Amino acid sequence: MSLAYDKLKGVSGLEDQLKAQEASVAQKEQECLHLEAHVKVLQEEARLARAGEAAANAHLEKVNQEMVALRAASENQGMMVNLGLFSEIKPVVSVNVRFRIPYYTQWGQSLVVAGSEPVLGSGNVKKGLVLTPFHEGDELIWGGSLSVPAGFQSEYSYYVVDNEKNILRWEAGNKRKLVLPEGVENGKVVELHDLWQNGSDSLPFKNAFKNVIFRKSSSLAVEKSLGVIQNKLDRDDSVIVQFKICCPNIAERTSIYVIGSSLELGKWKVHDGLKLNYAGESVWEGDCVVPKAAFPLKYKYCKYGKNGNFSLEYGSNREVTVDISASGPNYVILSDGMMRELPWRGAGVAIPMFSVRSEDDVGVGEFVDLKLVVDWAVDSGFHLLQLLPINDTSVHKMWWDSYPYSSLSVFALHPLYLRLQRLSENIPDDINQEILRAKKELDGKNVDYEATMTTKLSISKKIFDLEKDLILNSDSFKNFLSKNEEWLKPYAAFCFLRDFFETSDHSQWGTFSQFSKDKLDKLVSKDSIHYDIICFHYYIQYHLHLQLSEAAEYAKEKEVVLKGDLPIGVDRNSVDTWVYPTLFRMTTATGAPPDYFDKNGQNWGFPTYNWEEMSKDNYAWWRARLSQMANYFTAYRIDHILGFFRIWELPEHAMTGLVGKFRPSIPLSQEELEKEGIWDFDRLSKPYILQEFLQEKFGPLWTVIASYFMNEIQKNRYEFKDDCNTEKKIAAKLKSLVEKKLLLENEEKLRRDLFDLVQNVVLIRDPEDARSFYPRFNLEDTSSFKDLDEHSKNIFRRLYYDYYFHRQETLWRQNAMKTLPALLNSSDMLACGEDLGLIPSCVHPVMQELGLIGLRIQRMPSEADLEFGIPSQYDYMTVCAPSCHDCSTLRAWWEENEDRRRSFFKTMVGSDNLPPKQCVPEIVYFVLRQHVESPSMWAIFPLQDLLALKEEYTTRPAVEETINDPTNPKHYWRFRVHVTMESLLKDTELTTAIKELVSASARSYPGQEETQSGVNLVPQKQQISGETELIRLPNQDPKITSIAVLFSEISDVDPALDICNFVVYANASFNAKMAVVIDHNHGFKPLPICRLQSYSHFDHTLHDFKQNITDCTSNITTTNILHKSYSTPCLSLATKAKEEFESPNPRVEIISGRKAPKVHALVAEVAIALASGVKPTPVPSGLGGAYYLQSRKGKTVAVVKPADEEPLAFNNPKGFAGRMLGQPGMKRSIRVGETGLRELAAYLLDHDGFAGVPPSALVKICHVTFNVNINLNMGLSSHPPFKITSVQRYVEHETDAGDLGPSRFSVSSVHRIGILDIRLLNLDRHAGNMLVKNSHGTYVSGTAELVPIDHGFCLPESLDDPYFEWLHWPQASMPFSETEADYISNLDPFKDAELLRTELPLIRECAVRVFILCTIFLKRATAAGLSLADIGEMMTRAFVGGEESSSILENICVNAKANMDLETTSDGTGSDEIEQFDEMFTFDDEVFEDGFNQIEGVSKHPANSKPHKMMNYSSEGARSKLRDPRLTRLVQESYIKDGCGPARIPILRSVSFAAHNKNHDMGVCVSFEEMEEDEWSSFLECFEELLPEVFEQKQNTNLLKQRLGTSCEF
Repeated sequence: MSLAYDKLKGVSGLEDQLKAQEASVAQKEQECLHLEAHVKVLQEEARLARAGEAAANAHLEKVNQEMVALRAASENQGMMVNLGLFSEIKPVVSVNVRFRIPYYTQWGQSLVVAGSEPVLGSGNVKKGLVLTPFHEGDELIWGGSLSVPAGFQSEYSYYVVDNEKNILRWEAGNKRKLVLPEGVENGKVVELHDLWQNGSDSLPFKNAFKNVIFRKSSSLAVEKSLGVIQNKLDRDDSVIVQFKICCPNIAERTSIYVIGSSLELGKWKVHDGLKLNYAGESVWEGDCVVPKAAFPLKYKYCKYGKNGNFSLEYGSNREVTVDISASGPNYVILSDGMMRELPWRGAGVAIPMFSVRSEDDVGVGEFVDLKLVVDWAVDSGFHLLQLLPINDTSVHKMWWDSYPYSSLSVFALHPLYLRLQRLSENIPDDINQEILRAKKELDGKNVDYEATMTTKLSISKKIFDLEKDLILNSDSFKNFLSKNEEWLKPYAAFCFLRDFFETSDHSQWGTFSQFSKDKLDKLVSKDSIHYDIICFHYYIQYHLHLQLSEAAEYAKEKEVVLKGDLPIGVDRNSVDTWVYPTLFRMTTATGAPPDYFDKNGQNWGFPTYNWEEMSKDNYAWWRARLSQMANYFTAYRIDHILGFFRIWELPEHAMTGLVGKFRPSIPLSQEELEKEGIWDFDRLSKPYILQEFLQEKFGPLWTVIASYFMNEIQKNRYEFKDDCNTEKKIAAKLKSLVEKKLLLENEEKLRRDLFDLVQNVVLIRDPEDARSFYPRFNLEDTSSFKDLDEHSKNIFRRLYYDYYFHRQETLWRQNAMKTLPALLNSSDMLACGEDLGLIPSCVHPVMQELGLIGLRIQRMPSEADLEFGIPSQYDYMTVCAPSCHDCSTLRAWWEENEDRRRSFFKTMVGSDNLPPKQCVPEIVYFVLRQHVESPSMWAIFPLQDLLALKEEYTTRPAVEETINDPTNPKHYWRFRVHVTMESLLKDTELTTAIKELVSASARSYPGQEETQSGVNLVPQKQQISGETELIRLPNQDPKITSIAVLFSEISDVDPALDICNFVVYANASFNAKMAVVIDHNHGFKPLPICRLQSYSHFDHTLHDFKQNITDCTSNITTTNILHKSYSTPCLSLATKAKEEFESPNPRVEIISGRKAPKVHALVAEVAIALASGVKPTPVPSGLGGAYYLQSRKGKTVAVVKPADEEPLAFNNPKGFAGRMLGQPGMKRSIRVGETGLRELAAYLLDHDGFAGVPPSALVKICHVTFNVNINLNMGLSSHPPFKITSVQRYVEHETDAGDLGPSRFSVSSVHRIGILDIRLLNLDRHAGNMLVKNSHGTYVSGTAELVPIDHGFCLPESLDDPYFEWLHWPQASMPFSETEADYISNLDPFKDAELLRTELPLIRECAVRVFILCTIFLKRATAAGLSLADIGEMMTRAFVGGEESSSILENICVNAKANMDLETTSDGTGSDEIEQFDEMFTFDDEVFEDGFNQIEGVSKHPANSKPHKMMNYSSEGARSKLRDPRLTRLVQESYIKDGCGPARIPILRSVSFAAHNKNHDMGVCVSFEEMEEDEWSSFLECFEELLPEVFEQKQNTNLLKQRLGTSCEF
């Protein structure tokens, strides 16, 4: 026994020893893992660090030796263990995981990867893996590694942190999943290539898309488990690459392939490519073994569907590069984000639930009626139905409750929308008859809220009494009650107490004023005598739930998104404030500062939120609220999203919205004010009332008013009495005095005047901190401010600007990033934010980061310089609409203001005619079409605006269709559509017209078939050439006439080229579709559209460019019929004509630019390409003839623009021919055929490539086929022997500035282009001619570099009106850098002028003088400290009252000339020159002479004739929009009147450019052509003398100017 015990004891001791050894082994293994990770980090550092490499290697070797020693010790101990009783213990397999993600950070920021496992911090970001940055080409890559055991799995995400690991930003969407390959061997390396997930990347996974619009795609069968790698790695010279792509929208029987440059990816052949497997959650995966020699690997994803339809993703080739050394990865997992396809765009209809009318409703729209609205939406091509809030608002039990944003409960549905007939299948006949009578009585023009509510509740109670036992005992009801009792029981109890006490003000409920769970249990107890009343409220909510759920499910089946509305507030007397009083600041009220809707601001009366208290349970109340909404809706609108950044908080005693403050906000402290010399705080924060103010407002009655409301505190100085020192007290006392007949005057006027006095303060004292103050909104409007001294005024102006536009931005961003994610993460609904009003600069970046969709209303543009929004310029992440429920309908808006109507008709429609007084269907059609063709993700239209397409629905006065008047806090929300949904469903003419609008704009619509799934558009800016083969696809869309597939199976293909794209030749309706692309790094962005020759705005007087000029071109090659003033010698077609005919070989000769750098190399490449037989490829966009010229390998090398194919020139290929070379062109101050000279001039003047103008030259190209208009070529050869062209180096790029927000661009890039534009007086610097350099899609704020192109409209012959796209970009307002200021300072305008005269002698002297003037202006303005925006504004004409006024620069010139004349007169010389003033400053139309005078059919405009307003569209397809007869008849009438060309296509001027030009109407421009040299010198002296005073005035103006914030971060 003892022996056995001893043996057992020995075994036990051995067990303890073995356990200790096991622990030691595990510890050693862990140390090895850490050392391995350390080695990897050191290896990376050694690779990157060029200095100190030897020391790093020595350290590395030492660490390696330590690791070997530890390994040996570990193995020895392992062997000892194996010799013991537990020999089955196996060594741990270790795998090295490397993380890699491209991301640009700001200084002091880092990236951390954190996940669910301990090695990644167990969800604690501070314990996560900190990544290390390194550069790879132009990209900033963050990388890191760790060792994990085989079979390791974890969820993980990336975070941006500061130096203390505080989270600054995090990825959107679901957590990533890391699954190691099965069977991975010890020591292998797995490298994860990830891309940052923005908020927009998660949008396709929202219910609106996933379960509604893309619901067919989401039902695909899973083919493999997520993350599983199917291949085995059995070779050391290969790498397993796993491809992972997300594609949420895919047709049935369609597969995803990867094709690429390696044999494993099919050498770009689809059938030989890698087919991916569906892994669920819209993710497709596949892997293959790739030899290391195949890297870098280029590839793209594509769809291959039924019948062989094939579509390739847009954008440049993807590329993966790996370390092919022995230490490189063995497995590479590519998470490539979203497949780059056309971003989805849809349309919808908006209508309040109460406004719907059906044949079965009782006085108001009901939830069941939504099925009819859904059917109508489907017939009209709409994917979305938007409602106003539908929660119960029964606070007052009167018509005030019609306000849908004042919720009694944020969870309960409104009994108003109950369908009585659906309450039971056994409704007695007498009740049915009562329902029929009620239907008839309540079927009025508007909703009778009180009568309808009373009737519905009364009849519902009768039905409830009949079947309550049946319903309350049913499983369905019990299940409903169980799921909703958290809110349903308090709601029912509140309704009982409200009715019992006859008030919703729970402060009047005695013992029930304070909510408690015990009290609630007693109130809803089955034993209570009022339990039937409680159950009745359950019953109503149960049936509302059933009816709305039925409609919601029906909408999903029909592919219609049901969009709800989330009110910003709750009523002060609501269930929520009763149950959760600590979540609300009950002594305050919510509203909005003065804005478009109300100049006095708005006071909604809701208590503001106690965000600090809400955060304690992670915003549980909000999360529960959103979860409840998600039971019925798949999308929602966040009402007043600005409230989640900051709310306009008013004291509870306020009635208006003017005297409030933002919460949260950083106040002005008393110490801060005292340092500024401000000390009289009572004077500034109490109403400032002088006797003269009372006399002015009340006249003789002022003494009576003063006696009732005021105390005199000083002589002629008053204050309000205590019983009337707030707005509510004033209103109450005034009402009492009027009722007692003590005041007989108009009560409303008296109240308004008294409110003005109580609001007459400069500062608002914080009621919770007497030493904190807030500047009153619009404080400069107050007489209190106006009576201050100038010094104090300037201080308050500065503090006001700082408070409202600067100091709060960081705080507000932080607040939004706490609150909004709680909302967004609580449901899978698609979220849209109402971001109208005064928008802080932090709002849009946060919305973009979180994937929130904004709102754009055309009459409320977010751009301060626009009267009307331009839908074609809206961002993709927006909802656009012509009107909304908070403003008048389109019809009412049009008809209520004549001046505004005229302005819209002139600037947007493009007509100078008087617009129709009524909003006729043609106007409605035009506006709707503008919106459906916008880039916005959603175009949503109020039903009233859609019905206005048909005259029979416009018989009702337009003003009656308005839903809400925001200026009236007691507005009655009662509008009902005057036609039933059943009738609208029968009107197929209307639904067909609407659906055609939607489908023609390339927006998706329910039931749409993928008829064009095999079609892709080639980005014109990156168009690639190769061998072409015409093929015909099965079931090909008949619109497509041919498809040219670009092959790469040619031996000399440049591997850097993007290949395997499609070119589609289609008719106009196809071309009208917007081309856009999904950027795999940063969400959605528009597809690059080529604008090498832009649609610029035309000069107003030119309308005869499409005349028949056959008679005038009979001797085109001799030019002797051209008037001398029109001749352009370098463009003469007569030079050596015979010689050129005799030489058949292509030839290129440099005419101008020989001495310019890089020109010879450019021309040599062009010549080699032409000699190789490469044909120029026409650029399809633009108004002029432009051609891509490609090398033999297919690489685009140059852009060529023949002079005789410019817009208006006789060989123009786009149908805009009609002018001879040398005549005034699209810009009056730049002649036809001379833009090529200016392209070269811009390059010559861009010293040292400061702005980055591509190399350019003017050349003569012989025997190359360009366009010739045969009927205008007078019987000569159809192709002339040579053409004069400009040639410019093609710039590799990804997009242009129009496709990205200005926040992406670097300050220096914008400044350098702006400096060039100022010097050259660029008349056409728009977003399309600023290209964005390749950055692999990572457009981080303030980093994208721009390249300027298209300078044909520079160097005008007179001071014309420039267009600078960058003028209102925030970068332009930033000061010049030292480098930029030095560059400007060193400019020599006279030396540059000589350069122009020498290299380009054909540029007229008047244009050279304009250049000198502008350069001097730039130099002096910069020296005076003005910014680029300041200088640009002074050169640009102002648009005031529908007309243009002269620019500041023009006025300076006029004054300088006048001063010069006065000086001349005072000297007794040149007195007659004053009479020549007008002549010298006039650029008159030159008359046709000689042969030109005899041309038939060429019309001439008198100098004083009024030109037609013009607007343009940015694409060929868009230009055809005005061919619709319903629109053209509104704008072509005056066009026909003057006999100017065909009336069917009036060319309209772009609203984004300068507006109507009054100076040009009169034929007057400031020109220097007639000045003698001495006069010019004298003029410049006078000009420079005037500049200091002008610049000083500009600087003073800047101090007063309020610039709204910007979303840019630099």
